[in-house]
Amino acid sequence: MRKSPAAFSTMIAKLGPTQFRLEARVRDLERQLASAVASSSCHRGSGSQFNSFPTDPAMVDFSTSPGVDAALENLAVLPTIPVVPSQERSESLVDELKLLSLEATAERHLGSSSGLSFARLTQAVLRRLSPDKAEFVFDGELEIDPHPEQGLAWSPGSIIGPSGVVDFDASLLYNPSLFNELPLPHLAEHATVLADLNFPDRSHINYLIEFYFAHSHTLYPIIRRNEFLSTLWRIYADPTDPLAQSPLWLFRIWMVLAIGSTTHSSVSLVDESESVLYYNKAMVYFEAAFGYGDMAALEVLMLQVSYSFFNQIGPNTWFLVGVAARMAIGMGLHTTTTYERLPTDITEYRKRIFFSLYMMDRVVSMALGRPFAIHDDDVDVAPFTDVDDENIHPDGIVPQDGLQPSSMAVPLHILSLRKIASDIANNVYLTTRTSRMSPAECEETLQAIHRKLVDWRRNMPFPLPDVHSQVPHLSSSWFDLNYYTHVAMLYRPSPLFPTLDQSKVKVLAMAAAMSIRQAINMHRQRRFAYNWLNLLGVFTSTLSLMYAITAQPDNLASVLGETKAVDDLELAIELLDTFGRKFPAAKKIRRMVQEVLKRFQGYRSESNMATTHDTAFIPSWAYRIQDGQGSTTLGIAGVIALLAYLVYKTTIATDIPFIRGLPEIPGAVPVFGHLLKLGDDHATVCEKWWRQYGHSVFQIKLGNTRAVVVNSFEDCRKMLLGHQNAIIDRPTLYTFHGVISSTQGFTIGSSPWDESCKKKRKAAGTALGRPALRSYYPMFDLESYCIVRDLHRDSRDGAVELNVRPYIQRYALNTTLTLCYGIRMDAVYDELLREILYVGSAISLLRSASENLQDYIPLLRYLPNNEKNARSKSLRERRDKYLDLLLDKVRDMIKKGTDKPCISSAILKDEETKLNGVEVSSICLSLVSGGFETIPGTLTSAIGSLSTKEGQVWQDRAYEDIKRHYPDIRDAWTSCFVEEKVPYVNAIIKEAGRYYTVSAMSLPRKTVTEINWNGAIIPPKTMVLINAQAGNHDVDHFGPNGGKFDPERWLKTLDPPTERETSGLNHLSFGAGSRACSGQYIASRLLYAALVRILSSYKIVSSEMEPPNTDYVDYNQFKTALVAIPRDFKVKLVPRDPRMTAECLETAELRTREHYKE
Repeated sequence: MRKSPAAFSTMIAKLGPTQFRLEARVRDLERQLASAVASSSCHRGSGSQFNSFPTDPAMVDFSTSPGVDAALENLAVLPTIPVVPSQERSESLVDELKLLSLEATAERHLGSSSGLSFARLTQAVLRRLSPDKAEFVFDGELEIDPHPEQGLAWSPGSIIGPSGVVDFDASLLYNPSLFNELPLPHLAEHATVLADLNFPDRSHINYLIEFYFAHSHTLYPIIRRNEFLSTLWRIYADPTDPLAQSPLWLFRIWMVLAIGSTTHSSVSLVDESESVLYYNKAMVYFEAAFGYGDMAALEVLMLQVSYSFFNQIGPNTWFLVGVAARMAIGMGLHTTTTYERLPTDITEYRKRIFFSLYMMDRVVSMALGRPFAIHDDDVDVAPFTDVDDENIHPDGIVPQDGLQPSSMAVPLHILSLRKIASDIANNVYLTTRTSRMSPAECEETLQAIHRKLVDWRRNMPFPLPDVHSQVPHLSSSWFDLNYYTHVAMLYRPSPLFPTLDQSKVKVLAMAAAMSIRQAINMHRQRRFAYNWLNLLGVFTSTLSLMYAITAQPDNLASVLGETKAVDDLELAIELLDTFGRKFPAAKKIRRMVQEVLKRFQGYRSESNMATTHDTAFIPSWAYRIQDGQGSTTLGIAGVIALLAYLVYKTTIATDIPFIRGLPEIPGAVPVFGHLLKLGDDHATVCEKWWRQYGHSVFQIKLGNTRAVVVNSFEDCRKMLLGHQNAIIDRPTLYTFHGVISSTQGFTIGSSPWDESCKKKRKAAGTALGRPALRSYYPMFDLESYCIVRDLHRDSRDGAVELNVRPYIQRYALNTTLTLCYGIRMDAVYDELLREILYVGSAISLLRSASENLQDYIPLLRYLPNNEKNARSKSLRERRDKYLDLLLDKVRDMIKKGTDKPCISSAILKDEETKLNGVEVSSICLSLVSGGFETIPGTLTSAIGSLSTKEGQVWQDRAYEDIKRHYPDIRDAWTSCFVEEKVPYVNAIIKEAGRYYTVSAMSLPRKTVTEINWNGAIIPPKTMVLINAQAGNHDVDHFGPNGGKFDPERWLKTLDPPTERETSGLNHLSFGAGSRACSGQYIASRLLYAALVRILSSYKIVSSEMEPPNTDYVDYNQFKTALVAIPRDFKVKLVPRDPRMTAECLETAELRTREHYKE
């Protein structure tokens, strides 16, 4: 939601009183501490730490290399980390703290006062690479639309100044944009929007909470996990609970959801609007939560800091850290005496809070070049204990199991790294301290800190927690990255070593290069956080590498030949390309690096040409050919080789070479690969291979296509969620994409991942998401009424057995037609309705690999009289005809003024300008063809299971549970399309989705980046097949009865029925991750509304002559179809309360009479 500049200014203005209240609280705490500080005998010097900041000299002449020109002693005043030792602080700690930067307008910058700025070094590198020592000139402007009408705080001014010095506009980093380049502050929601915002569904909450505790909690353990989870689910289950009225708890919950969402977004690079919405919701409770006491206020601030590391929209990070530090010191959390009389659990909790703040302070100060708010000399309290929450009790601590690290092992190890960073700041970059050291002392200081870093890396926690594959700091690569980053920080020119000898330059080059390589390794593993801190890290590592490589300009060509600097800078550019999607500044940095890289490549090319003879690599046989010898032999050999290559390419070779480390199923034959062995039922055969060969993940050959098949539920979850960005793409298949979809475009689910697909998914997600359900209540009411109305009419009070599938097909299809075109069909056997269903099902058959071999064996496409192509074209023409007819109906209704709100109407009236005609057709096609098969398949099969003898018990329990929640069945009818609160019905729906996996082999995915799967590298552009049927019936996950239909597996208790708490993925039928089904919420509501009305009206009994097939494989009459088509069966509908059903039908008819009527 975009806000006007005036509205946004009003929102920002509200921060003023909050800041004053923050300052007032801090001053109160300072007054409490002032007397103790004043009476202390350890008085500090009066010099302000800001007075010791070095001033920038004129640009250093880097025309010579370090160690040669005495003028380079000026490097002593290179950007330093301005931290002052204890003996140089002011008289009072209170006075000193008041000097910290507390303005809310203080911005991140990489200017000359930044501790990690390399402005001069950048200029030096550029001048060294210019033969005439001239300055670089960067042509062109960054192509960013600044949206001036939206009142943005930044403009795309050049970050490379006239002198070539990197000069960032601070606002470029202060206002990271989303992918539509709308800065985050402009996403502030209106108060009414926030007031109506409720918790997301349980599974999504679980996912965000899991990511928060896997990611943020292992960096900054601020929240007590067990207490938090207990309170969260208590409030979630009962919104009237007293804790649900607590501003502090509501702030905590919404902030944890915001942090979990934004940290996940920073790794996966998905849209961040969700996290901003949660953040704004939390800020509704900020002021009240801040008044719950000192510790609560401190926690409130630190949660905001944790959020701002990844998503900066509120007060500046430095402001928050500064205020939080002042509060913590005012409370005495840095001293041992404060904890002497506290219970052990309170002591541990407060220590975690304090040392989390200490780490935040180090991260922010080192990144921004600001003074530390907490000084090591003032801290005399020991860190928190290396144990889990369960081991901490008020009266003591139970020792941790020595074989398994606690959840605090990682944050404690990171804490030790932050302390080493303090050593670097105090002993390497502090001029007042280094100026008193002898050369030997300087060298010993450097080596001592380097040894600490080596020990830190060697002693990392093992094993690392295996809680989430996308958490950066739970991989060894993250520890490698931070080791090399700190080594580079240690060895850069500094007050300790203003000039570097050759050995130190080599260490700096190695550390900077390894930092980039580790970052790219994490980037390709999809576990790199694209936040402003890491952008600064990549930038400084890149500049450090460029400086080290150019330290000896006379030997630059040989240095480039001996190192991989060119390759490493290309890796840095790859990283900056990705950062550029989020930070405008990264695009400018990339252009600078690209210019340097061109010069490096030029130097290397000149060196190669000067040292290599033109004929150095010409083989001896080439001379014979030049002499005319052997030409006949060579010609014959060439023809044979060419023929052999063509035979290999068309019969054996695959698009992706064999993937080492991943088992391949034996028995592949030329041309077909494994297609013949797979037969008609790929999902069942792959499940059998999994059990036969003992590998859940394996590779197969589908003709000329290599595919990776994933079977077990856990491996499917890991692939879909842990590597969701790596498998976000879809392969394009000849028949469906090239022939059938050549006129109306691809469906959303089958579209390759590109900008058009993103827009279509976003539009569909908006139309089908949970917030949109409210606008569809009339449609749900009408269509579910029509099912029971027609079943009531045609069953004749149970005298006539019915096939329920046609009724449910109309139910699903009318829903999507209404949504897309504002049109519905009242008759079950309407001619147009039957045409849509027939064509859609026929196309589904052509999308299956087992039915359409020409997708994988190209030679088959060119056979004469190709029936597949002819049938595909015929079905395409029939589909185009009814799609055009539907669109013409909408145009006609618009002319008459009778059109209903729908997607097509909005487009035709130009209410939506972001989608073109093909994209609109694609969305409508996706909804029309997507729901009419999956929903009927699931609901029809569920009714079949409920109609069996065993199913009678489940029916009765579901009916009783409906009456428990709605004693008056009429209330059940009016509520079923609004809410889903009957646990037993929800359990039936979950089990139907799991057991009857209507898309047994999910739509194929394609990797966009390589995936490291237990050491096997799955390359980009590899097809990945998720065997949803196998995963949904995995006995290792669902238990021994995983192959049986049992709704009660989803219930915790039966008397009364209560739903079992589940975290993450329930089943695989809706997919998961970045390409999960956009319509899963509306599908669940459709299933729920229909089941409640049918079960409250009838007892369903299977036909003795035509009973249902309830086998999860054999229920599908067409194994080759992409979406299962249940075998026909009939049921008898025995009325439960004929009078009540008649009354419900009558009132529903009156209520829905005007819905969607032309």
